Amino acid sequence: MPSWPTGSRHASRLHKATILTTIDFSITGLASNGRGVAEHDGESWFVDDALPGEIVRATIAVKRRRVRRAKTLITLKASPDRVVPRCEYFGVCGGCVMQHLSISGQLRHKQANVVAALERYSVEFAADGITGISPSAWGYRRKGRLGVRYVPKKGGILVGFREREKNYVTDIKQCHTLVPELSSLLPSLKGRLQDISGRESIPQVEVASGMNNAAIVVRHLTPLSERDLQRLTSFGREQNVRVYLQSGGPDTIVPLEKRGEPLTYRIRASGDTIEFLTTDFIQVNDAANQEIVDLVLHMLALTQSDRVLELFCGLGNLTLPVASNVDRVVGLDYDEQLVRRGKDNALFNHKDNVEFIRADLTEAPVGEWWASERFTKLLLDPPRSGALEILNTIVPTLAPERIVYVSCNPETLARDAATLTARFGYRLEAVQVVDMFTHTGHVETIALFV
Repeated sequence: MPSWPTGSRHASRLHKATILTTIDFSITGLASNGRGVAEHDGESWFVDDALPGEIVRATIAVKRRRVRRAKTLITLKASPDRVVPRCEYFGVCGGCVMQHLSISGQLRHKQANVVAALERYSVEFAADGITGISPSAWGYRRKGRLGVRYVPKKGGILVGFREREKNYVTDIKQCHTLVPELSSLLPSLKGRLQDISGRESIPQVEVASGMNNAAIVVRHLTPLSERDLQRLTSFGREQNVRVYLQSGGPDTIVPLEKRGEPLTYRIRASGDTIEFLTTDFIQVNDAANQEIVDLVLHMLALTQSDRVLELFCGLGNLTLPVASNVDRVVGLDYDEQLVRRGKDNALFNHKDNVEFIRADLTEAPVGEWWASERFTKLLLDPPRSGALEILNTIVPTLAPERIVYVSCNPETLARDAATLTARFGYRLEAVQVVDMFTHTGHVETIALFV
């Protein structure tokens, strides 16, 4: 920046611009994207790198009718929950947004989000009935989708998560949230992708880790040469990684060579072994998932005479542990591949009191088969959109004794809780927040209705 003479017209203009674009903010909240929330002159602002309770001096980054964002220049008063981010890429990489907030601070923030959502929907609950745990904060992600981009000006292949709110790829050498076996794979993966001729046609790689092995799915937009296939094959053998190719949608995923064991993880509570593919939906944090399974079993208060209906069952992560404690369990899901995987997992674990059925749970009614069968307990683990339609259809007929709701979105959980309590007469008995995705704004909640 040029140094203008004191008193010059340029210096006056520069000083005036600085005054107009710099604001002192008192931060009162935290958004899910990790930005501080503040009010100034009757307007709401989002402030980068600012935490609740802090006073920061920030410069205006964006000021439009509906979007007002500022960037912190200096922290005038720091929060006691502020910590030094562990990752060198924090602030650029979009994989994490809260590494500057202590683990306990993140959990309190997520609990507060759940409470606020329930209050917005006027759902009655006991304040001391909402608790939280953060089982694993670092090296927990056993799955990840990495962006890939060939940029000659930056040295060739870039591999990493997308930048914050941008489509650029953050070139990372390691990731502190990936499990160590996946993080340590990044440099060699980047080197191998750099070495193949079809590197420009690869937009992403999905990585996953099981109990004893790892796998990657290489997405490619054009056919790879025979040499490229050989290079990827040798990479898989050298790193003891199963390599899959994906030329289109999920149904185009094929193994590069048929070798090694499938990806699996084990459920602590029941001893069940769950087999999954790299692109299957599973809970990415194993320690948090084990806690969720334990909580679900405890909240359902299962007996050998119970018959349980599970909605959005996936590949059996909760279904099979429940089956170990009841007379019968039926799992419904709209994903045909996950239903097929659930059936295979039940067979592998010798669970003959389980039935997996494909059903469209986004529309009502879902069929009449369930109306003739008596279920004592209801379990559901819906996507972010929640389960309002299916609850309105099934709950009046089944009238289950207990409902356990596993949610990844406080807003739709609160909306559905309002229906269960106000319309159907259930009581929200307990709420447990589990920090599944530490350092992100995502929150997992388990709620019990009786």
